[in-house]
Amino acid sequence: MSTRSLRARLERLEARAGARYVIGEDLERDRKRREELSRLNLYPGLTDAQIAEKAAFDKFYEKEDRDRRRCSELHYKNLWSHIGGGPALTDAERKEHAELRERCPPNPLSPRFRELAAELRAIARGEQKIGGGDNSKPNDSELPDSSSEMHDTGSG
Repeated sequence: MSTRSLRARLERLEARAGARYVIGEDLERDRKRREELSRLNLYPGLTDAQIAEKAAFDKFYEKEDRDRRRCSELHYKNLWSHIGGGPALTDAERKEHAELRERCPPNPLSPRFRELAAELRAIARGEQKIGGGDNSKPNDSELPDSSSEMHDTGSG
């Protein structure tokens, strides 16, 4: 007997015996199923079993979701402090943000994450240009001369 046929037989026996899948045994499968249920939840018609399954996934991922929300909150606070003049992160917040980023990396199953990762890899290898331009550092001759613009008296 091949391993494929043994696995199929085992799955049939488990289904007959009412063996239940335990959340947390296969995290990749859990995330895919949770995303699927979340998409299905956008439309009316989830069965009671699907609603219960989604609630179980939500309970299992509650701490991770809370950590991801906090990480996102700190990320945007830090970003706003750099570009919008908002308050900077405190030392405790910086430390917390670093720990959360390590504990909760971006979801590798997200298509947006995969596309961005592929684009960044291509840019790093030099196969793709940022915004269609040149990735090299501009030299001084390519920069506008701000001193001549500032001192122009308009008598020309």
